[in-house]
Amino acid sequence: MKTGMILIAALIAGSAHAQQVVDASGKAIDEKVTRAMFSALTSEAKDPLSAQFIDLRFAKSRPELVCGEVNLKNSFGAYTGFKPFGFNTEYNNLLMDQNLSDCAQ
Repeated sequence: MKTGMILIAALIAGSAHAQQVVDASGKAIDEKVTRAMFSALTSEAKDPLSAQFIDLRFAKSRPELVCGEVNLKNSFGAYTGFKPFGFNTEYNNLLMDQNLSDCAQ
């Protein structure tokens, strides 16, 4: 019984730290694209499961480009603040720390 309660508590705590879109902008992006974006982030971030996304939208000039902002944790476990990113749905690659002029609104 005790082991079962510990397992349930661990599952609940683990799901609270999953990648998430923290505003309503995620409704505009297909779930398959969102999953691919989360997957691409895994190789880019120190703690990809803690990623928080906001302001997701498709670029007006490039319909294959999802734009938004992401908040990631650093080596010390602290969030660094929301920073712009792009995700190319055609090639499934994440664009961070690059010129994202196509994402300008």
